[in-house]
Amino acid sequence: MAPNVRWADRHPVLASVRTAITTTSVLAALAWLAKKLIPQPEQDAIWSWLTTKVEYPRGIWVLLFVALIAWALFAAWALVRRYLHRTPAHELYRTDEFFELRWRWQWFHQDAVGAKAFCPECDLELEPRLLGATITGTASQILYECPVGHKQIVFGAPTMQAVAAEIGRHIEREARKSKLLRD
Repeated sequence: MAPNVRWADRHPVLASVRTAITTTSVLAALAWLAKKLIPQPEQDAIWSWLTTKVEYPRGIWVLLFVALIAWALFAAWALVRRYLHRTPAHELYRTDEFFELRWRWQWFHQDAVGAKAFCPECDLELEPRLLGATITGTASQILYECPVGHKQIVFGAPTMQAVAAEIGRHIEREARKSKLLRD
């Protein structure tokens, strides 16, 4: 199953191009509509009002220039901050269904950690149980059982660490397959 990651998060440049094209198209349609709906004399009056030469004191021009520079600096700071602090795409992939269970986990750098199993029917967190456990803590099987959804999944693994390692490898394989992680 593919991770639940937004298209725009995987392709930010294409998403920006799509947004620019959409915005330009909407503005062009509005301009065309305004030209069709507003009679020519009113269009001429609006244009002459917009192009009228007006003298302003030098202080107002300085104030406008300072405001423009402040706005440009703020916009640049916001873009840099957004770029530096954005969540990597693989960290948005935190839940999936495989091995007949729903799994949820967190990311630490590029490693999936703390994977927990949930029943796919009732979404109850499942606690693993060792079957045939020995005194050393090894088992022949590990059982995930849901008392509500009546789901039973058995893993043939000797320890909980082995199951966690296998789940982690599966998560990372899926993330690499979806191009969310790089080698």
